[in-house]
Amino acid sequence: DEPTGNLDSKTADRIYHLFEMLARQGKTIVMVTHDADLARRAQRSITIADGQIVDDCLNRTKGRSSSRHTTIVYRERAI
Repeated sequence: DEPTGNLDSKTADRIYHLFEMLARQGKTIVMVTHDADLARRAQRSITIADGQIVDDCLNRTKGRSSSRHTTIVYRERAI
């Protein structure tokens, strides 16, 4: 839950690069965040509101290589 929430931006970026490296090695990362920018960096994000999935999208980022392994971010949306 919010793995980089209380970190400075430089350290948070290093942590996210670690997550990306693990995903490239075949690990699946599941994280909860309210940070839309962080969620967009993932290959897939699922938005949950009132206990229901309201959005499930594959994020296509320029330069991101395709992988059979997926980084998943569950993100709550405030209503």
